Amino acid sequence: MLVQPEVLTEEQARTASGLYTQVGDKVKYLTGLVRYIESDNLLGIRAGDTIIYRPDADFCNTIEGEEYFVMHQRELF
Repeated sequence: MLVQPEVLTEEQARTASGLYTQVGDKVKYLTGLVRYIESDNLLGIRAGDTIIYRPDADFCNTIEGEEYFVMHQRELF
């Protein structure tokens, strides 16, 4: 899956369900926009969905000048 990382503003650091993604200056969870998902998608995720993932879950890759994270579905929350 290819995920484009999102930079959170202070207002966006809390999800609609009340989950805080940042505490102070330390990022606990990161969010990103799914740009590509493989065909064996078991979680019902689609391209365009915003996801929350662990900070150690990413592998950075540059494709056509854009930075994307390559990750597995098991690394999502």
